[in-house]
Amino acid sequence: MALLLSLFSCTTKTETPASDVTKIGETSTPVTNENNTGDNKAIAMLNSFYKEYVTAFADTTNTSALQTDAVIKKYCTPQLTKKIAAASLDSDPFINAQDGDISILKTLTVKHTNKNVYKACYTESYSNTANCTDVTVKKIGDAYKISHVVLIEL
Repeated sequence: MALLLSLFSCTTKTETPASDVTKIGETSTPVTNENNTGDNKAIAMLNSFYKEYVTAFADTTNTSALQTDAVIKKYCTPQLTKKIAAASLDSDPFINAQDGDISILKTLTVKHTNKNVYKACYTESYSNTANCTDVTVKKIGDAYKISHVVLIEL
């Protein structure tokens, strides 16, 4: 739990309007854009993101929070990066869990579901059940960035 809290610590506090954070039990309305992100480049970006993110998240050294913050900054829009840094989270928004290990990558799948929304799923090793997270991808220039994920607040 301490790892999770330190994961999203930020040296500067930014204000996030309550309407920008989707809380558990609320319907999520992903950010939309006109770009067609339903292609292999967006899925490849998400696969790269999850490989780097889970590897950093599962690291038990003191640098894990710095590593995950760097991955978030690299693959997410600046707006989402700020929202995550400012939120008081109950669980990690990208893996939908409070903790995780490198075994997540063995069963991770990313599928395009609707417009610019993708579903990242893995099988939890302890319960053998699927754990899925919807992420929204936005094309910015030639790059794809994660622009929305549900944040479960404390």
